[in-house]
Amino acid sequence: MGQRQHRLDGAEQSKQMIITFVAQSINEIISFEQDLIDEHERNYTEDESAHDFIDVFLKEMKNQAGNENTSFTSKLNRVIPNEQLRTYSFSTEEQLIVTVVDLCNAGSETTSNSIGK
Repeated sequence: MGQRQHRLDGAEQSKQMIITFVAQSINEIISFEQDLIDEHERNYTEDESAHDFIDVFLKEMKNQAGNENTSFTSKLNRVIPNEQLRTYSFSTEEQLIVTVVDLCNAGSETTSNSIGK
């Protein structure tokens, strides 16, 4: 039983290492996306046309601020440094992060499939 228990302990350690690696990787991706969004927020101006999806999303967040009949905003607001985007929904920002991550993953999957065939 001692050897079998040792093998199970080793398997559990391997699982834990994989889980830790995946969690760290996800956190790094989310951190990268958050930094990218923060940069867009700092540089956002209404005068310029949108450069990418994040700019369009931020503009729509600003346009929908205060509209309770949209899923783009909610009653949970937080203050951010940029005066032009004074308050917006925290959950909407999370939606933006998830959407950007999904778009990146979809693009890499499409590229991988195109190259592989």
